[in-house]
Amino acid sequence: MAMAFEALEARARRARERETGSSSSDGERARANASEATRRLEELEDRLRSATTTLRATHEELERERKRCAELDAALARARDSTTAAFGEKIQTTRELAEAVAALEGEKADAMHERARLLERMDALERDGVVDGAVMNENLRIELANERAKRGDLEEALTDLKLASDASMELSVALRQEVEALRSSGAQPSVSLINIEPTDEIPPRAASAIEAHLIWRRRDARNEPGDASSDWVKAESIVTDRLARADGARVVYWAYLNALAELLRVGDVAAFDQTSWRALGDFVARVLAASRASSS
Repeated sequence: MAMAFEALEARARRARERETGSSSSDGERARANASEATRRLEELEDRLRSATTTLRATHEELERERKRCAELDAALARARDSTTAAFGEKIQTTRELAEAVAALEGEKADAMHERARLLERMDALERDGVVDGAVMNENLRIELANERAKRGDLEEALTDLKLASDASMELSVALRQEVEALRSSGAQPSVSLINIEPTDEIPPRAASAIEAHLIWRRRDARNEPGDASSDWVKAESIVTDRLARADGARVVYWAYLNALAELLRVGDVAAFDQTSWRALGDFVARVLAASRASSS
């Protein structure tokens, strides 16, 4: 544009020079041409200025576009890097997910296997439970039958004990009535103790059993502390001391009968056994025999 402007100025100078050296007629044309040239020159200058302004604006726009392209390139590079990183992360995540899915499938397979094993075990336990339940029911029936038999034996023993207790109470009442009758009549019994002396010895264990039961009753009546073991030890010691005397067998016999009489007075025959009833029966029989002998 600058070169075109210089060329126009040169042409204008040459035109002005031609106008100066020409004739007057030509001067008018030259002036007219010069005016036209000046007008055209001004138009060209205006167009040049407009073109320069447009060029400058275009250049500025080009610079802006270049910067924008650079920014877009940078953004594209960042996006490419980000996409590459994201793609890499996605690949890694996909790989991890695949591994996790594989692990879960393995765990699921193990769980299914364990479930099948547990189901088999549960079926086996149920089968065993049925068998064990049948065996248990049979054992319970046997135990129940045994308990019923024991209960029957106990009831029978209690019945016998009650009958023996009633008989002993009746005997005690009869003896008391006979003594009261003798006292009221003023008669003096002439029964000799020699006729009712013991003929058999009382076994130490039987004597200790009755003595221990009597010790327990006395201790319980006084609310004293103690237990069956200590009562038995004390009873054995008492019987041993009695047997150690010169007439030990006789002392044990009369102490045994006194203990039986004391228990009979309160209606307690729980500790009586075959030895107790036999000794008591023998004593009563000898008393009656001695009484008949003295009265005759």
